[in-house]
Amino acid sequence: MLQKNLSLTNDTDSSFGFTIVRRHPLDEIDHKSNVTTTWYEYFCPNDRIASFEIDNIELGLLNRRFDYGTIVKLYSYQLPTGSKGDISTDLYRDLNQYLYHLPIPITVYERREHYKVRDVNKVIVGNRTRIITNAKDNVERNIRFELNSSLGNFSIPIDVIIFNSNVDHREFIKNKSIIYTQNGQVHGFEGQSFISQDLGFPLIKKHTLIHIDCTGIPTEIRQDLFMSNRTHLREGPKTERLRSEIVSLLKSSSELRKLNNDRKNSLLRESKTDKDLLETFLSNLPVDKDVVNLLKKNGSLDFLKLNGNKINGNQKAKKTVQKKLNRFPSIFKLNLKEQKNGKIYKTIPLNSSGKITIETDVEDDYLFRPVEKGQFEIQILQKKKKTNTPVNPVLNLFPNDVTDILTVNKEGPTDGTIKLLIKPNEQAQVGDEVEIKAKLSSPGQDFQCIFNVKVDEKISKPKAKEKEATETFPNLPTPKKAYKKPLEESDIPWEDDNLNWDGHDIVKVIRSEEQNEMIVDGIIINMDSFVLLNFISKNNIKTEKEINFIKDKYFLSIYLHSLFLFSIMQKMQKDDKNLSHIEMEDFISNLIKPYANFLLYENYQMEKHAFIE
Repeated sequence: MLQKNLSLTNDTDSSFGFTIVRRHPLDEIDHKSNVTTTWYEYFCPNDRIASFEIDNIELGLLNRRFDYGTIVKLYSYQLPTGSKGDISTDLYRDLNQYLYHLPIPITVYERREHYKVRDVNKVIVGNRTRIITNAKDNVERNIRFELNSSLGNFSIPIDVIIFNSNVDHREFIKNKSIIYTQNGQVHGFEGQSFISQDLGFPLIKKHTLIHIDCTGIPTEIRQDLFMSNRTHLREGPKTERLRSEIVSLLKSSSELRKLNNDRKNSLLRESKTDKDLLETFLSNLPVDKDVVNLLKKNGSLDFLKLNGNKINGNQKAKKTVQKKLNRFPSIFKLNLKEQKNGKIYKTIPLNSSGKITIETDVEDDYLFRPVEKGQFEIQILQKKKKTNTPVNPVLNLFPNDVTDILTVNKEGPTDGTIKLLIKPNEQAQVGDEVEIKAKLSSPGQDFQCIFNVKVDEKISKPKAKEKEATETFPNLPTPKKAYKKPLEESDIPWEDDNLNWDGHDIVKVIRSEEQNEMIVDGIIINMDSFVLLNFISKNNIKTEKEINFIKDKYFLSIYLHSLFLFSIMQKMQKDDKNLSHIEMEDFISNLIKPYANFLLYENYQMEKHAFIE
């Protein structure tokens, strides 16, 4: 139902228009006409919007009458599981997540009779507005990317929002870690596995929201990406290519990798006591060839680092100078050296990619904030194609144009740096040269820089060195202990924002990627778990010696079983692509919960007679 504000109609129209939308049921005539599917239709007598004259109307809301506005009342609908609470809880979050960027707010009223709380109202503004409004309290980093897709001559803005670790993922993300929107509405989404499995950033998977704005994609391409129901992506070559380009761009981000590693390093500060316990146990293993092979790099645990970088809590962190960032830029400096001929070149191998950085001093949200935002443009000034016949330079009048030679994507500004990610296309040849202008707008003065990109010879992959046979153990994942209240400085508290444990949790596997290889960096074990404490209590274990023995065996058993179970799952995923969606870390954590009690009793029954009096 709708009535316009009279100030917009020159006081000439005070009518309320209304309609009713329904799902058309199939009747006998439809069946005779071979109609097999229902459709939605709206009430519109004589092809005109139904209306009636009235000055104001009583809607039963807010204890007042309404002079103008729009109201939509839902009579028949089905909410998904987990969204059936009153409007102030899960449904409020869901609506904000689906209506990511609203042009105007929507007020939602709870009028369902079976709810004890009636007449509650909430204002839906969309997650984008909620995130920007409370950014200081909730957001650790917001990084803007610009993807120039090979699907056509258009660019796609990508926002990656990393929330603080103490922010509940249900508030802004829930099961929608990556969202594809059109005109602010979510038309498709994917879960956490995209961030942990595809991008290789498992430590930030629960706190990262990736927004892909597809509004600028041409209709003929967009219709091949989205289903007509506006809820899912289509399966097909265009969707696969777009997804692959998104993965390639985000996976190469040094900033995202740093954020993931920072959270990993905050958990894995090495404890000498824990490491000594593990090494003592391994050194006492029988020297059996099969056992040694299991723990070697060429054994089944191929995700172990043979020579990894150790994380030491005592190491001094590198001092980083915090740049002062301004609301508007005053610096725009290209980090490329001028050549002898006076030109500024960036040479990129034909089969590789290159990165150009531009130093600035503007705040991170400059290009996407709601007000006083700037613009960044990449313009191809001219290109010299390497051919047998001379080619005149071609002036490109359209910014962000992707030539047939190069693809230029953008990241930032982030901490005062804008990165241009440049890659030769399939049509590029050695010797091709492109002149590029980068431009950043600013009130009163625009900044720009000009440089050339030249395509060079292919670089050959380094030859893999043959591994020498060895009987030494690889660098095993860092063992860590977690407690409700830590005993030592190196221990992890349950309440750590990157952990958020309670007594039901047992183990957490920390993994990362190195050169596209999955690496297990550490294993955290809950030493105050209910399973362990209940076992000690039920078996009346009281002496300090026995308690320490049980805890040490529990620690080692959980560590080694988690390690080998991870290995088994990794091999299964490689052999069966249908298992690729499984979150490995979550699977191991959930599997060990019922398994831990069995390990404790097995170890105790086998070892209880071995105590030295």
